[in-house]
Amino acid sequence: MRDNAKALDQTIASMRQDRAGGNAIQRLESREQFAKVRSENNSRFLAVFKPLYASLSPEQQRMADQLIGSAHRHGQHRA
Repeated sequence: MRDNAKALDQTIASMRQDRAGGNAIQRLESREQFAKVRSENNSRFLAVFKPLYASLSPEQQRMADQLIGSAHRHGQHRA
């Protein structure tokens, strides 16, 4: 998770620099890079979350389902 956060922070910092002086193409490229980083982060998280989720009790799985669903509904998936 720390590696994911670091990669996302670096991408966001780069996007902020591009937004300040970049043209439309550069901004779109930055958005594409952000989407790639998010996708890679999700893939890494999913790979470690699957075995953890399988080991949880049904009650814990319901809680995880609610937490993960809640993050998506509240717009935390913005690019």
